Amino acid sequence: AARWTFARDRWQPYVGAGLAVHFLDEKVNAPVLGVNNLHNSTVRGGYTVLGGVTFTMTKSLSNFLELEHHGVSRFRQLKFHTGLGWNFK
Repeated sequence: AARWTFARDRWQPYVGAGLAVHFLDEKVNAPVLGVNNLHNSTVRGGYTVLGGVTFTMTKSLSNFLELEHHGVSRFRQLKFHTGLGWNFK
């Protein structure tokens, strides 16, 4: 995967893309629908694209917001992440 950061004073937007391996596992038990203990597992290759922004709070502490899309065969997933980062430098 690759990530490009565009440096600013107190905030840094970034974008990224890459290839990924997805481990898919599904289990369904719905006797009312006629599905009894169905289990299916597979491993697939796919892609990931993301974009976000990091906000510098102090010399060592930052906050980030990120949107990430995963694509693998007929499955799609969109994630929103937020969190704190610590700079050990």
